[in-house]
Amino acid sequence: MIAPANIRPNPSQPRQRFDEGSLQELAQSLREHGLIQPIIVRPTEVPAVFELVAGERRWRAAQLAELAEIPAVVDDALTDELLFERALVENIQREDLNPLEEGTAFASLMELRQLRYEDVARLLGKSVGYVQNRVRCTQVAQDLQQLVLDRPDALSHIYYLDKVADPLLRAQLIAAVKANKLSLADLRSHVQDLVVAQALAQTRDEALPRAQPAAVQFSGIPLASPVLARAMKQTDATFKRWRAEATLLAHEDRQALLQYLSELIPEMEVIITSLGASTEMRSEA
Repeated sequence: MIAPANIRPNPSQPRQRFDEGSLQELAQSLREHGLIQPIIVRPTEVPAVFELVAGERRWRAAQLAELAEIPAVVDDALTDELLFERALVENIQREDLNPLEEGTAFASLMELRQLRYEDVARLLGKSVGYVQNRVRCTQVAQDLQQLVLDRPDALSHIYYLDKVADPLLRAQLIAAVKANKLSLADLRSHVQDLVVAQALAQTRDEALPRAQPAAVQFSGIPLASPVLARAMKQTDATFKRWRAEATLLAHEDRQALLQYLSELIPEMEVIITSLGASTEMRSEA
């Protein structure tokens, strides 16, 4: 029997989050029945102080229950490497880890034992895709990791969200996923449309002359025609609305809008060329 106060946690513990409600329930059970299954510890360099090997959840609950002593098995043959591996395997085999914690444990196990995805999958009885998806989760940006923490069932979404470079657009898509307004199929279609649109834009930009016109603020342009001013303001407002609402459109509407804008490009180029030629002729006159 060892006092919980004389046990310190494993600093290499892969598990980062413990559900407070679940710990309180376990603590109440320990107050009534005591701790039946011993935890596993190993000695430290400090006399009478031990390091936790397995059973951190039970140890934390025992502290909440204010138990004076708890049963423990002392294993003095564990090296640091074996301790880390044992903690990894114990946590990986738990059912209530979130995908980010699983991915961190998988990645650590792969590094520790120089394993491939296939090796980890075979060792744990998981599919290769299961292991890859969770390791990928540890490699994406913080906003995508937070999405997985908030909605573990959205793990597959991050593969497509990670392709969206624009932070504002990605934030809008993440919000839609969190609100359950964007299914995986809709997100996949949207990102595929976005990739096509980006490819079209890149092709168009490469075909245009390299000379860049001087940037002019819309509000600073002197306009002689009130009709033209109103038309320009309406067009500007329309494009702003499309930019704000594009991510929330249905797939069919996004396809239609994408086709419409693509067809506008050559028309706009003709107008730009015509205006440019007209301006040059007036300058020469």
